[in-house]
Amino acid sequence: RNAYFNRAVTRVALNEYECAILDFTDVLKLDPDDALVYYERGTAMCQIKKYPEAIDDFTMAISINPYYTLNYYNRAIAKNATKDFEGATLDYSKAIEIDPQYAPSYNNRGLIKKVTKAYEDAIVDFTLAIEIDATQYRAYINRGMTRSLLKDYQGGISDLIKAIEIKPDDAKIYYNLGRIKHEMEDYEGSIIDYSKAIDLEPNYGIAYKCRGIATRKIGDIIGAEDDQKKYNELNKY
Repeated sequence: RNAYFNRAVTRVALNEYECAILDFTDVLKLDPDDALVYYERGTAMCQIKKYPEAIDDFTMAISINPYYTLNYYNRAIAKNATKDFEGATLDYSKAIEIDPQYAPSYNNRGLIKKVTKAYEDAIVDFTLAIEIDATQYRAYINRGMTRSLLKDYQGGISDLIKAIEIKPDDAKIYYNLGRIKHEMEDYEGSIIDYSKAIDLEPNYGIAYKCRGIATRKIGDIIGAEDDQKKYNELNKY
């Protein structure tokens, strides 16, 4: 049993998920009541986007051990991937009930609320994630972008600047900062941020496209055409 399990864990580390799943299955044939093995097989299923199978495995893990936060947290991820937003929200809430100090549960529940346009409620969850763990830069990004949807642009900018302080090498943060400034019609400011995103990630196609639009707004037609050309090159396949 241990040999199969250890080999499965190694294969997960090597991104050999399908082989790992076979090994986890062999373990379960020998020990069908091991919640950890169902959990590990479920996480491997998620990696290859077999979300219904992952949900089944996490559900089995929960039936054996209903007090492990990550069983609910990861089942919520799988449910979210299948657009079962209500089910995912319930699972994140259960994860929070078991471990109210696990910040990612609040962040991910907030993302569902954002997707379903419950923006104020989403901001509450992102804020809770940040209060628990001030290094949760994704929660700052998500709260900032949600605030911008409510036209609180300065609040959004403040959150993204905080995210940059925590994660200064993340191109997506600068891109999103550019989007907010673009929405505010601060085209020169947005160009600076799009350019920083491109510096960090030279093949960031949508950043070229958005910078081209902003560049055209300030009358730089040649620059806009160059950015559109680069965007087309990166998206020709």
